[in-house]
Amino acid sequence: MVSVQQTSNTSHAFSSADMSNQVQDSLQNMLKMTSEIEQCGGEIEAEIEQAKEGVADKCRVLEEEKERFQKVALAALNILSGGI
Repeated sequence: MVSVQQTSNTSHAFSSADMSNQVQDSLQNMLKMTSEIEQCGGEIEAEIEQAKEGVADKCRVLEEEKERFQKVALAALNILSGGI
C-alpha cells in the first residue's frame, strides 16, 4: 500500500508542474495575443483615418461642384430673364 501512495504523490507533483507550465504557456500566449490586438487596433485606426480623409476630400469636391452648378444655374436664369 505504501508504494501506491508514493506513486500517487509523485504523479500529483508532476501534475502541479505540468499545471504550472500550462499556466505559464497560457499567460505567454495571452501576452502575444494582446500585442497582436494592439497592432491590429493601430492598423484599424490608420485605415479609419484614411477613410475620414477620403470622405473629407469627396465632400470638398462635391461642394465645389455644387458651387459651379449654382453659378451656371444663376447665369442661365439671368439669360432667360433677359439679363446679362
